[in-house]
Amino acid sequence: MNTEKQKLYLIAEKQYSNTTWYTQVMDGLYKEASKRLLKVVLCTEKELESLAPGTILVLLGSSLPFVTEYLKLCSRLELRPIVAGFEIFQSSLQVSYITINRRQAMSEMVKTLISCGAGRIALLGVNSSIQTDMLRFEGWASIVRAYQAADPKQDVYYSDAGLPACMEHFWQHYREYDAVACANDYYAVRLCHEAAERGVRIPDELMVTGFGNTRLSQYTDPPLSTVALNLASVGAQVIQLYRSLIKNPDLLSCTATLKSEILLRQSTKPIKKPLPPKAIFDEDVSSAFEPTFERHLKKIYALENTIASMDDIDLKIISGLIRDLPYGALAEKLFLSDTAFKYRLNKLFTATGCSGRAELAELFQNCIPLFPDGTAL
Repeated sequence: MNTEKQKLYLIAEKQYSNTTWYTQVMDGLYKEASKRLLKVVLCTEKELESLAPGTILVLLGSSLPFVTEYLKLCSRLELRPIVAGFEIFQSSLQVSYITINRRQAMSEMVKTLISCGAGRIALLGVNSSIQTDMLRFEGWASIVRAYQAADPKQDVYYSDAGLPACMEHFWQHYREYDAVACANDYYAVRLCHEAAERGVRIPDELMVTGFGNTRLSQYTDPPLSTVALNLASVGAQVIQLYRSLIKNPDLLSCTATLKSEILLRQSTKPIKKPLPPKAIFDEDVSSAFEPTFERHLKKIYALENTIASMDDIDLKIISGLIRDLPYGALAEKLFLSDTAFKYRLNKLFTATGCSGRAELAELFQNCIPLFPDGTAL
């Protein structure tokens, strides 16, 4: 009896593989694969050359160039691709894909803001060259047009020139709005910090929402309302598509679009009255997982990756550093040797890109001031 596991081959974009999004997708994929006795094999481009024609290959990344390059390679090698994160609308391509409807998610978030009493809603942090951001723009625009809650030509604050210019432009006009929908949680985290510095009260003066449900979103002050993308389900659905394709050689391709969830926290006011359905639009635009990384947000990206991988001891070390406890007292309290404590401390500094405890404490206090008092991850 042959007990060897069936193999599912996957290639991942290098930059994307260092993110928490990748980790969530892979967790869902591995969990579902274990149920089906599938072995997930991570490949290099060179290794793909040895795969037999007809082999199914999963492409996991965040950029159009990555997907385009490997779709061409799949075509040359006669492989059957499953793309996790993009929608493919070229009929000449026999491609299966899994995606999340980001445009619909943003439209639901904007409708929620209107239900919370928002009369004029800005959109912040959109990069016009990034497909996911433009999907979010379209979701925002469809609702603000329908409910006359903003002007899509005037009330968008683009991030094409970088975060500082985007924020400066917004703060020049922020009094015109009672709500702002951010294209991602990272811009929302930065906006909350700058609002606190300016004495702008959230949500009383300005409601703020993010997009992505990062770990950071739980610890802003106040905690951030956001859109949760079910990335673990993306991974699980990859396995389901694989099984459908492997059982049906004549099936050219399959697609699946997953729903997201609106998470309301304290950065928005309570809902007054839900809105009835009003805006309907066609699905005709390609999408990807997340926007490309911006250098001005480097420390915030690193902070998200750090807290996503922290254990209870790391959490207590961070809390102690923020409370300015001496290193020796903190190590003793945690029953750590000097060597073990220094190892963990240096690991936290390296992960967050901080040079020392003062810089690390400032980063946490500025970006996620409620973190020390939050629930341990």
